[in-house]
Amino acid sequence: LVRRAYRASSLAGVDYFEIGYRVGPSCPDYHKVGPWARCDDERVSSVVEGVISGARPTIMVDYGRAAKEDFIPRQSSPVAAVRVATYRKTLGPAIELAEHISSLGYEVFLNLMAISHYSPSQLEEAKTLVRSSSVRNLYFADSFGSLFPEHVRRIISALREIQGVRVGFHAHNNMQMAFANCLTAAEHGASYVDASIY
Repeated sequence: LVRRAYRASSLAGVDYFEIGYRVGPSCPDYHKVGPWARCDDERVSSVVEGVISGARPTIMVDYGRAAKEDFIPRQSSPVAAVRVATYRKTLGPAIELAEHISSLGYEVFLNLMAISHYSPSQLEEAKTLVRSSSVRNLYFADSFGSLFPEHVRRIISALREIQGVRVGFHAHNNMQMAFANCLTAAEHGASYVDASIY
């Protein structure tokens, strides 16, 4: 199923295909989660090898559930891009992890989760941290599906003030606003918007 979805996405012109998570062996949950939550290089290879290519194979890492040693240099891995997801309280160390993964040759996206819980001053603090880092792709996630288009517009405007950073948006559909919010994000300068299959 995943191989067919990857092939169809590639044929459809999708830029990135996020296959699953990478939970590292040092994480206490490692043996409690399934293979799509561990998504090691062998698992990713089983999806993309021999299948029509196009979409960049991507995995997600929740900060604290994988470590630097869970990544090998990009030239030896089937993974092309990594999304590092973090809550506000772990933003500093998550940026360090993102920078390390980037130094190995991967395209990296830093994903600010639960953006609706950021106060204006906390958003400014986050911008300062990102501004002083080498992060160039900055996502924000409507983790609780509680944003309206006006909120999305304001957040994108604020994040686009960081020089040289491309902004992405990850919607949730709790209030049936995901499509409207994605359109708003695209209209107001987001470089990336996410979709899901089914």
